[in-house]
Amino acid sequence: LSMNRDMTVRDVRVINGGLNHDPAFRAAADSAVRAVRNPRCSPFQLPPEKYEQWKTITINFDPSDML
Repeated sequence: LSMNRDMTVRDVRVINGGLNHDPAFRAAADSAVRAVRNPRCSPFQLPPEKYEQWKTITINFDPSDML
């Protein structure tokens, strides 16, 4: 995630390690993107003084952990 100073999401990128052809992976990835872009979750509750630490957030999401 790339974040704005106002704690809203600027950009979301899914890095999928070549799993884009897997329908289950694609569905899970799309769901994760929708979740972080959901207006009810915005703005995130982050400490403004630590913007440099959270301006880029990496979330490791493994759908197999959901079983």
